Amino acid sequence: TSGDGGVVKLDVIVFHAAMPYTDIYDGMFVYSFLCADANPKTFTKTDAQVGLVGKEDDYWTTSVQMKQDLRNFFQDLGGNWTVLELGTYRGYTTRVLADIFHRVIAVDASSVFLGHNSENNAEHDNIVYINLHSRMDGLKSIRHNKIEVVFVDAEHDHDSVLRDVQDVLEAFEHSVRYLVFDDYATDEGVRQVVDRFEDDGVLKIVGGVGYRPPWTYHGKIVHHWEGVVCEVLRNEAAADREHEEDTRALGRMYNWFAENLWRAEDVIQLLAGGAAVTSRGPGRWRRDKGHARSFWLDWPSQKPAAFGGPKENATLETWFLQFDRHFDKFAAGRLATAHSAAGVAQDMLEAMFRRVFVSVTHEWCNTANECGHS
Repeated sequence: TSGDGGVVKLDVIVFHAAMPYTDIYDGMFVYSFLCADANPKTFTKTDAQVGLVGKEDDYWTTSVQMKQDLRNFFQDLGGNWTVLELGTYRGYTTRVLADIFHRVIAVDASSVFLGHNSENNAEHDNIVYINLHSRMDGLKSIRHNKIEVVFVDAEHDHDSVLRDVQDVLEAFEHSVRYLVFDDYATDEGVRQVVDRFEDDGVLKIVGGVGYRPPWTYHGKIVHHWEGVVCEVLRNEAAADREHEEDTRALGRMYNWFAENLWRAEDVIQLLAGGAAVTSRGPGRWRRDKGHARSFWLDWPSQKPAAFGGPKENATLETWFLQFDRHFDKFAAGRLATAHSAAGVAQDMLEAMFRRVFVSVTHEWCNTANECGHS
């Protein structure tokens, strides 16, 4: 009771060990120990709907609940912080981030989406818009900014999310404190990367945001949180990367471009132990001792006749392969000749194709829901 004899309502907060959260009580939603400590703001249903677009309106954005939870979590932390949003779409989540943080760096591969974002958030003067593809372009061009929070919501396949996290931890290693992952429930690639970094002790999930499990998405029951907030415990991205460089090229499929940049002539795959599987036939590879990320490849000079090659017998050719820092692509040269070629990992090509798909479909719809029905 209060001093004047009135009754004060107390809500019991029940925390669960794996992913602590509570129910919704009269508009208040507390989802983690950190939020409980931060004395989260109470939202009424009216507050939640005003100016906010949720998944029921456009399934490519975050839910209204997630937007509320982000405000709850960061309201007392973000006043002097900068947040980097990787994958902004039309700016529906950007709007909330701009209310919470001192500055928002909104990054998207689509200049069309950035244009919509700018229009939808014209009243905010603390948003910087940058057109780049985090998977293909990397984050080096913005590494000189001090970033405390990163909202990871770009490509959702495992390799792209892994790349984004590695680049974030390297580029902003002295400042980044939290990573927020959207679609933790609905995209296995996102979940795998988060769980991996948590197992390695680099990240720690401190709370779930958005729809709580179980919930329904595209007619299926989902048993994870819509998104998660992760605290950066220790930044060993550079050390981890150096350790992984020995094996990062192994097992991946690389498309070989020599005469035609529109269509790959061959495919190669480097296996552990020095064997190479190629469309020309079996080969062997070895590391170059003097150059980092460099390999020597011995393989047939042409495809067998049964696979469309000439009738003449193939000879053995030796090529030098120099990979980029992420082992996504390589430049190749053949000794004692002027022959050169380029290689691109299959998963990198697929990311490029997905980017084109967005350009020719989703950029011209009003919502992802509309695109899905058209």
